[in-house]
Amino acid sequence: MSRSQMFGLFPSSFVGLTSVDQLDPSLTKSTTLGSLAKTSVYHKPPHISVDYSKNPTVFGRILQGELPASVLRESQDLLAFVDRTPRAPLHALIIPKQFIQDVYYLTATTKDIKLLEDMEEMALDILREHDPEAVETNDYRLVFHIPPFNSVDHLHVHVLAPNSNMKPYYKSIKYAENTKWSVSLDRVLTRLRQGKSAVSMWE
Repeated sequence: MSRSQMFGLFPSSFVGLTSVDQLDPSLTKSTTLGSLAKTSVYHKPPHISVDYSKNPTVFGRILQGELPASVLRESQDLLAFVDRTPRAPLHALIIPKQFIQDVYYLTATTKDIKLLEDMEEMALDILREHDPEAVETNDYRLVFHIPPFNSVDHLHVHVLAPNSNMKPYYKSIKYAENTKWSVSLDRVLTRLRQGKSAVSMWE
């Protein structure tokens, strides 16, 4: 099955190209995400070893400032922004500034484990700010899509909350945790800490 055919089943979540105030008003929290403006200017340059010109994806263009995004958080190594087509009241994406193609490229190294820990902490910071109740009630999810079901070939974790407000298709199918097409950040971290591959299609 081709990537375009996959997208027919799993609609693309292309990001960063639409301002927050153009998003579905039934999903956007006007007092939080709705107040964010698009920007293509970032204030924390990446590590000197990171070369954005080697990133061929739309996320690479966002990182280079060629395309704007509604930014939620930034660190030297990570950028978080609002998904252009939100599937929950809060739907953010967190990407590493270093180009990592997808979860299959993560390895059981201290560097990659630390990267995922930092992604998890940034996700929780976003959740605490924009939907603290979801954190208190564990009504959120952090998931990666597994190729070929990912929409952009640059590692990104979906931050979705609250689960209870997601439509059944997105909650139970597209962003379901630990299926053949998506995996939770926690599952990936656990496997890497055990010295395993990030994802196994046989477990």
